[in-house]
Amino acid sequence: MVDRIMPPGQTVLNATDLAFGEFQRTVCEIVVSDGHRGVIIGPKTIQATGISQTVAEARQAHPRLTVIYDLPDGLLDGLTSAEATARTLKQSRTDAVILPSFPRRKRPYDYWVPALQAADVRAIVGTDQAAGLEQYDDRARLNRRYTEAITAGVRDFLIPDPDPEIVSGYRKFFEEELGLGSFALFVSTNSANFETMNDAAGPNWHPIVQPKSV
Repeated sequence: MVDRIMPPGQTVLNATDLAFGEFQRTVCEIVVSDGHRGVIIGPKTIQATGISQTVAEARQAHPRLTVIYDLPDGLLDGLTSAEATARTLKQSRTDAVILPSFPRRKRPYDYWVPALQAADVRAIVGTDQAAGLEQYDDRARLNRRYTEAITAGVRDFLIPDPDPEIVSGYRKFFEEELGLGSFALFVSTNSANFETMNDAAGPNWHPIVQPKSV
């Protein structure tokens, strides 16, 4: 049995564009009423109060809510930063972190993933949600990062492109590299293309939805 961040099919709310006050007023209510079991927070969400209080607020919405922190690229570098960040995430009871593709780093997951594992924080590799797909149009680089992440032991991946055909291609890539049922995909989607994306992503995926689309 593959250890998972959350059961397959459960949706994740992307709250990275919300400041803490808006997060506090709206997202926690949405999480409960619409049945989401995960939420992504980012630097904007935690700016006013810090990550521990933001996570605590999310836990009030649902005690078993999976909280994922969206780590921005360009702010951190090296093993020391990775270990310090991992300790902070553990202390705040954050469940997982989205690691960006780190375009200026050489094999960053070789030190990031062990640091997170030691802190019992799961790594999701892809791109940070706040950056936007246009900043990650170098697919060859992203493919290389996925391969490096697999070697480092990562089994959870964020696909930045919402095109079902591209998602299907990545699903086949991970099936060939890791085997059926041995990984999970996190994919941005909406109600209009949900069924198509469900077929493309397979059974082990998590839809990422925006507050305005729920």
